[in-house]
Amino acid sequence: MQTKYLPLLKQLFEANTWITAASLANTLGISVRTVKTYISELNSSYEGIISSSRKGYLIDHEIGAKTLKETKSCIPQTARERVAYIMKRVCREPVSFYDLCEELFISSSTLYAVLPRIRKQLETFHLTLHISSDIWEIKGLEKNKRKLLIQLLYHESNENFVNLETIQSAFPDIDIIFIKNIVLETLSEYRYFINDYSLSNLVLHIAIAADRIKNNSGYGEYEQAMGTLNLLPHEYELSQKIVERLEEHFRLKFSAGEVQEMTLLLVSRATSLNYNSITVDNLVDIIGKDCIDLVYELVNAIGSYYYINLNEPEFLIRFALHIKNLLIRAQNEHFCKNPLGDTLKATCPLIYDDAVCCSSIIKDWTGISINDDEISYIAFHLGSTLETQKALASKLSAVIYCPTYYNMGTRLLETISNRLDTELLIANIITEEADLDKITTPDLIICTVPVNRSLVTPFVQVQPFLMESDVIAIRQKIDEIRTSKKRETFTAYLHQIILPDFFERGDGFPCREDAIHYLCEKFRQKGYVEKQFEAEVLEREEMSSTGFQNFAIPHSMRMRAKKTGMYLYLCDTPTDWNGMPISLIIMLCFNRDERYIFNEIFEPLTMILTEPNNLKKALTFHEYEAFIEFLSGCL
Repeated sequence: MQTKYLPLLKQLFEANTWITAASLANTLGISVRTVKTYISELNSSYEGIISSSRKGYLIDHEIGAKTLKETKSCIPQTARERVAYIMKRVCREPVSFYDLCEELFISSSTLYAVLPRIRKQLETFHLTLHISSDIWEIKGLEKNKRKLLIQLLYHESNENFVNLETIQSAFPDIDIIFIKNIVLETLSEYRYFINDYSLSNLVLHIAIAADRIKNNSGYGEYEQAMGTLNLLPHEYELSQKIVERLEEHFRLKFSAGEVQEMTLLLVSRATSLNYNSITVDNLVDIIGKDCIDLVYELVNAIGSYYYINLNEPEFLIRFALHIKNLLIRAQNEHFCKNPLGDTLKATCPLIYDDAVCCSSIIKDWTGISINDDEISYIAFHLGSTLETQKALASKLSAVIYCPTYYNMGTRLLETISNRLDTELLIANIITEEADLDKITTPDLIICTVPVNRSLVTPFVQVQPFLMESDVIAIRQKIDEIRTSKKRETFTAYLHQIILPDFFERGDGFPCREDAIHYLCEKFRQKGYVEKQFEAEVLEREEMSSTGFQNFAIPHSMRMRAKKTGMYLYLCDTPTDWNGMPISLIIMLCFNRDERYIFNEIFEPLTMILTEPNNLKKALTFHEYEAFIEFLSGCL
């Protein structure tokens, strides 16, 4: 049972008689509607626990006593849980020290024990805990209190996607579905689009705003003038329309600061659907010269470092609009939570690293630091374009061997091209087996009859009239060829960049910084890097940790090492990698002229080691050659 029901249950239990909703609401400091909602929810979970009549409500003592006893296990037990509960409780209103002890079923000494942790966490939001007599109160800007509440709610949800149901549970007095509907209706009217993650995040912000205003905690200190935000007239009009409907429905009054905040939230999360009117040529008029210059810097840097072309107009427009919104969010400290951040980092490591590179450039240009959630959103935008280019680049060349019979070869070519266009490039059609010795060696030979000679090139035999089973067979062969090519390239590069001296087992390190210093020195002593390389690696770590589940791949984004190298360090005792236990450290350094190697090894290396069984096996090796052979065999 949730702890929010405890004060109500205790009040009913101690009253030992009928008590009205109004009396309960007044005693508990909540609305009558909330009292009724809580009682309805309790009766749904614990049948017959609370009876109702004209006289009010009465608790069943037997069921109530049992429930209260069971609920003690749901009361915050750890220091972390108590800190979160207290911050949320005190953020809503000043609370008596003794009330907190009673609600948490703890002694005064236990409560005082978590006080330093509360103060430390509040500092990160520029808030302070003020204690006067026995009253605890959180002091600071209203916008910072709301950021604290949002962070606490995400932590309660284990930092996953906070959906509308979760928000409704947190704010039972507020109609969350109504908020969602008016946001979507108004955005649609103004031809704006918002994705599900941003919608939930926006609804959460609005719910907190409505709840705070109802409790007389609205914005009163907003300092930035609307004219400094470079907003278009219809953007302010859009937010004003939503605010008017919220005011009417909830009977609240939003201040000018609240309207401004709403405008910021909307324009930094929603995107205009009028793409047909936006071109690369007029993009500067929409996002501004400084922003378009930054976008082109990002595009050129990614292309230069990772050999990726991002100049396709549709991508450029969408990416530029996203960067504009990101900068608005960042300048006003309204970052969007991304529930898929950790997943994206593990499953698409190269794309994520590209996004980290973008965040570094954004910081250099604007001084704005981008968090992991926003880095993940950049990766989303890069991902679709990069995967398309990757598919085109991985096309295999093929030759069709089909003896002449009317136009059978041509028809087979058309069918294969239609079904496997993204995977194969048909280079030739031959009708005589002897011609197989004369052609430039393709990646694959597709034949309609048995071949009587020994072929080095992989081949697959299909029916003259392509069947579904033939398409499956061709695709299987394509996968085999690609895997073989990838393994061959991967193994060659590993031998090229890992010296026998660059494989080491050791005790591990007390912290990430010690590990990075040690490995950077190893590279420097071998003449691979300059002294500033260590600072560059630490800078990359500050952007976003290179730690995964029990392994880390620290590297610099600069790619200006004298030589390209990889150092493997296996820890007998895990190293504390900024709070993560790490047993395998793989440091990379790249010369600019060999940065293509990064693209070839970073993703397969990460994908191999994110498989727990592979990592477990990798940690057992004591010899350089055996380790490389193992990695190669995993592809």
